[in-house]
Amino acid sequence: MHGGSLRAGMLVLADRYFSRSAHVATVRATGADLIIRAIANRRLPVLRRFPDGSYLSHLPAANQITPNLIARARAKGVCPQRRGVRVRQDAGIPIRVIQADITAVPEHGESRSESYLLITTLFDHVTAPALQIVKLYAERWEAETGYADLKIHLSGIRNVLRSTEPNGIAQELYALFIVYQIVQIIRARAARENPDDAPVDPDRISFTVTLRALVRSVGRATPPALLDVFHEIWSSPRLDRRGRTKTRERKGTLAYARAVSRTPLSRAEYKITIQSPQPTGP
Repeated sequence: MHGGSLRAGMLVLADRYFSRSAHVATVRATGADLIIRAIANRRLPVLRRFPDGSYLSHLPAANQITPNLIARARAKGVCPQRRGVRVRQDAGIPIRVIQADITAVPEHGESRSESYLLITTLFDHVTAPALQIVKLYAERWEAETGYADLKIHLSGIRNVLRSTEPNGIAQELYALFIVYQIVQIIRARAARENPDDAPVDPDRISFTVTLRALVRSVGRATPPALLDVFHEIWSSPRLDRRGRTKTRERKGTLAYARAVSRTPLSRAEYKITIQSPQPTGP
């Protein structure tokens, strides 16, 4: 993981792969905050409990033989050894931990529950309560919607990259990402600046409506064109997204058909239960 253009005031949401101390340290070095899922059975020390069920902890430093560790060991004339748990804990990263069970209750089929362990650098339990952090982490799942916007709504479901060379493919991808980012910026601004309504979540602004409004504005004078784009977006109905359940199997496969027969696609309600931290050993 690289810090890239991350900066203070940003919030990074990431899956379990990025819960390693090296990744967390990279994000923290940029000044950005983070909410990252960790392995549910990971044992982290409880240093201080908060009223909302979360607790203060330390993410142990990496347990690996680094070049600096090798150099220090050679200087002492000994064989380099991996650092113990206590040493890594002392050199660890301060974090706040939330343990929660999320239960999906569909209209049809059986309910299912999954345990989540989240680590975050949002330490204030008053301004960022545990329940709000768990709800906010769910926004990460909307990355799937972003992939669909890129692959289907923006580039076209039947279109493929035209270039047959790596540099050409990279150029086409960058062009898609630039246009995608412009659409998202306009969505966010339209959601924030609607003169006839209070600011809304950008998710309620249609990606395709925004894209088509921008396409129709091409070739017009810049100031009036942008205002026309906003008016077209504001006059369109707001999206009303509701939680729903669906199988993770690939569509069109036998496994997908079997999964749907067991648990039909339906709307669902999600219940979040914050769990109290379990005592940790010495």
